[in-house]
Amino acid sequence: MRALLSLSFVSLFFLNGRSQQLDSFFDKPPTSYSLSDFREYYISTYGSFEKINDVAHKNAVNLKEIDEYLYFFHELSRVQFFDLCDRKEDALALIAKLEPSTVIQSSPQLLGYLYNVKGGIDSGMNHPTNALKNYLEAYRQLTVANDSVGIKANAINVANMYTSQGIYDKAKYYYNTALQLEYKGIMPFSNQLRANYGQFLVRNNKLDSAIEMYSGLLENSGDQLDNYARSIIQMNLGDAYMLNGQPDSAISHLQIAKQHSSHQDVQRTIIINRSLSEYHYRKKDYTTAYLLLRESDSLSILEQNRQIPVLSENLKLEYERKIHEKEMDFEKVKTAHEKSKITRMYIFSAVTLLFLAILIFLYFRIQKKHRLLAEKNIELANQSANTKKSKNKGKAPSPDLITLFEQQLHDAEIFIDPELTLDKLSKKLGTNRTYLSENINLHYGKSFRSIINELRIAAARRMLIDEKYAHYSIEGVAISVGYRNISSFNSAFKKETGITPSFFRKTSQSSD
Repeated sequence: MRALLSLSFVSLFFLNGRSQQLDSFFDKPPTSYSLSDFREYYISTYGSFEKINDVAHKNAVNLKEIDEYLYFFHELSRVQFFDLCDRKEDALALIAKLEPSTVIQSSPQLLGYLYNVKGGIDSGMNHPTNALKNYLEAYRQLTVANDSVGIKANAINVANMYTSQGIYDKAKYYYNTALQLEYKGIMPFSNQLRANYGQFLVRNNKLDSAIEMYSGLLENSGDQLDNYARSIIQMNLGDAYMLNGQPDSAISHLQIAKQHSSHQDVQRTIIINRSLSEYHYRKKDYTTAYLLLRESDSLSILEQNRQIPVLSENLKLEYERKIHEKEMDFEKVKTAHEKSKITRMYIFSAVTLLFLAILIFLYFRIQKKHRLLAEKNIELANQSANTKKSKNKGKAPSPDLITLFEQQLHDAEIFIDPELTLDKLSKKLGTNRTYLSENINLHYGKSFRSIINELRIAAARRMLIDEKYAHYSIEGVAISVGYRNISSFNSAFKKETGITPSFFRKTSQSSD
């Protein structure tokens, strides 16, 4: 059985005005434009695919400036032109560019054309399921748009796809829908409808009706059918006669089909020859059957050799397409990763800011707590001082004892003695421990141990900033000013200054 006549539809292409950069072809009334006019205009005027593609691209730019809606009509027509020229990659690329447009997505008519050309591409690539899906969606959208010509065209396309899959009840419904529109005066695609409906009748074994349909189509079409269409119809008519038990009529129509077959369409000639060979064989005309089969095999070999460069180019294009798809997938993954990375950075920044806010809050809260504690300690210290003052009211320190004490501290520097105690010093000054402690507290308002620590820390500060002692370690400084170990020195230094000895030395060095 022969494949159904392919049918792909784009509605009338029209312009509301003419750009100065468009030629006189676009001066015709809007309703006079059709896909075939558009295609034949480019082919007859510019010839080669490259030239046609270049001019069509420039016209598209001009049309976009006139009216975006009309621009999309033109571009959807150009998708079909790519498909007819077997430039599937270009057709798919242009669809991918057009499909996201809000102009197309908001127009049922443009959406119908879009799904129609997608169905045509899928049909040509032998993806019947996808083709049927797209044709059905085109039919639905064009029904919404109330585009009768589009509805008829896609009803035929849907019926063809159902016929090819053997779903004849649904095919018949859509063929009848197209016929009803034709009875109402929607005449475009009349020949295609009858040719395809004839094939439907053949597959349903209604051979007399099919023969009548094909014969009437050939008689009444006049010059409307080109050689390709006539060849296909004659082939189908020959098959119908053969199935109907009329081999002579079958051979006659297949020979006519062969005459209409283009010299470039070798594959169809091969199919016709094999059918003729089979039919002659059934008539026991073995010589003719053998010669036709031999011719068919020879043409097959020539066709295979001719197809090798084409196959190589197709394989190359397929390889490049897959590489491009992988690159696109990689870019998508990369983009998703970048977005995820940015999101993680935002989250991290937000968490960090929140953490810092909590730290600042806690810091000020602790500072407030420390300030309250300090105020409380000052209050307690004042209370202690008042208590001591009241306790020692009327008493005064001994000037002589204080003078001796200060001589030992400043002149003799006894504070650097790690073994220094209040008992040891009181014996050296010729007094007792209690009397010396009382006089120190009365005169200085602080204890003996506090005075010793202050002097040691003051001496340590001087050593830490003096270059003469730069070679001293922190522990060496500690021992030099009277501390037995670095731990007690660090504690005393930080208590007195608020910072560590090492930080103090480092800060003093950097300030120099």
